[in-house]
Amino acid sequence: NDMLYIDYNKKKEVKETGAITCSEAIRYGMLISVLMRNQKDFDGLMRWFLKFKNKKGLLSWQQAKHHNSYCNNPDGGDDSATDGDIDVATSFFYAAHAIWDHEFNHKTFKPLLSDWSEEDKKFLYVTRPSNFILSAFATFQIKDTERSELWGKVLDATISTLQRQLKKYSTGLISDVMKCSSKEHYEPVRKEVLESDNDKVAVDSLISVDAR
Repeated sequence: NDMLYIDYNKKKEVKETGAITCSEAIRYGMLISVLMRNQKDFDGLMRWFLKFKNKKGLLSWQQAKHHNSYCNNPDGGDDSATDGDIDVATSFFYAAHAIWDHEFNHKTFKPLLSDWSEEDKKFLYVTRPSNFILSAFATFQIKDTERSELWGKVLDATISTLQRQLKKYSTGLISDVMKCSSKEHYEPVRKEVLESDNDKVAVDSLISVDAR
């Protein structure tokens, strides 16, 4: 699978049988990987977190390996460790900040295709509406107080683009990929640029209180 963990018991010094990692080890890995912009490792560790978070949404303290399978240590392993969860939350906070820094066009306030787009003029003004995750932008606007005004502009820009497309075309459908035109409006591209993706805009219509 694509999960990663930090093996903190290579020297077999931990008393719990089969113990391989703990939330403190995972936290250091997530912090280091996000600070080093190592998204592959961060994603792998995040999958471990999602696999072993407990019913309260916190990372279970200790995992073990038994019979070639991973599980929470039965001796209190599904309880959390506060220091581990604080650093895990910090790593997510850093990752959220990196999203604005490297995955948005700072002039048009539209999501980029990826962080490589910021260095490629051909794709700097290309966006994909499946990245218009309005519910997330609204959450960032509330929670990320340092960038609240910027996230508000992102929300306004993406909603206005969707409204313009729905008003201009009668199909009721949104193009998979758009590019900024000379009039500074995002228009559907005339040929395939990237693969298609699942539409996340509809999710916001179910949970948002924004009348737009």
